[in-house]
Amino acid sequence: MSDDRWTRISDLLADASRGDRLGDRIVRVGNDLLGAPRSSLSLVVRGAASTISSTDPLAHDLVEQQFLIGEGPSFDASTADAPVVADDLAHATARVRWPTFAETALANGVHAAHAFPLRVGAARLGILTSFRPRAGALTSDEFADGLVLSSAATLLLLTEQAAQPTGAAAESFRPGLDAQGLVQRAAGMTSEQLGISIVDALSLIRGRAFATDTTVLDVAAQIVRRELSLEEGEST
Repeated sequence: MSDDRWTRISDLLADASRGDRLGDRIVRVGNDLLGAPRSSLSLVVRGAASTISSTDPLAHDLVEQQFLIGEGPSFDASTADAPVVADDLAHATARVRWPTFAETALANGVHAAHAFPLRVGAARLGILTSFRPRAGALTSDEFADGLVLSSAATLLLLTEQAAQPTGAAAESFRPGLDAQGLVQRAAGMTSEQLGISIVDALSLIRGRAFATDTTVLDVAAQIVRRELSLEEGEST
């Protein structure tokens, strides 16, 4: 990637809506660079995604659903070394690869999705996903911009975190970390109650959310408040 591209995108991130949280600036710049009206920036911890910032509720929900059902470009990108692109979600290839996600996206007017992993070496931090109302591939410039933006976003987020006191979370991470903390607490309670692993407990929580058409956070909050107790064997 050229130095000019890095400089241009770094300047955009620095100048966009000064005073806003870094996560908000990243998704807004992403919309402009990738020609998308919707974007979502997510933190991924232990295979679960939590939103750092989204342009709107639909972008948020489309990413969360992928991690509920275990399919979709954002879900795949969370463990990938390269971007995962879905240029036409109505195409048979996308419908076979991501049947539930493709159906949901299309029903909500989304025909293309492009997911860029945020990573440093082998470590994955999260995903930046853009959603478009029309099918179509990214141009070569848009794809290159997405690569630079995801790399710049990773560095900026980590730099922001590094500046915090020991044990404190940067402001950009707080929404995602707070959500992760609630889900992990609920998983721990379920794990202890049913005598199962944390991974299996998380699967039960996701299954309950999907089956009841709600969010993982809502299910986790009910468990933590002791308003809900899951039974082993519940699944999607």
